[in-house]
Amino acid sequence: MTTFRICAALAASVLAAESALAVTYSFDTVTAVTLNQSNARVVGVERNTGKALSVSFVDNTNVNFRYVVNRCVPVFLTAMEKPGRYFLHVEVDPAATSVGLIGCSLEVKS
Repeated sequence: MTTFRICAALAASVLAAESALAVTYSFDTVTAVTLNQSNARVVGVERNTGKALSVSFVDNTNVNFRYVVNRCVPVFLTAMEKPGRYFLHVEVDPAATSVGLIGCSLEVKS
């Protein structure tokens, strides 16, 4: 096996391991958003189950590196301000030590 193939295989295994850590939670309704100095939490009702759902993630970076968190805050608030209109999807990495939030999205309810 060439060095390139070994590096490519190693990179692929690392990426697969990283993506395996991500967990996506789906909310039918958002009832609270809490943003503290180093932790954040979104609380609501889980989609399709009706059960209470609380998703927490770490945010241990300085302001210059909080891109995902800064972009998701308006999405969280939109879901909270318009109950019944959207599903909120929050993707987090529970093993992260700096920023656990990977992404977020809204889906219009049909």
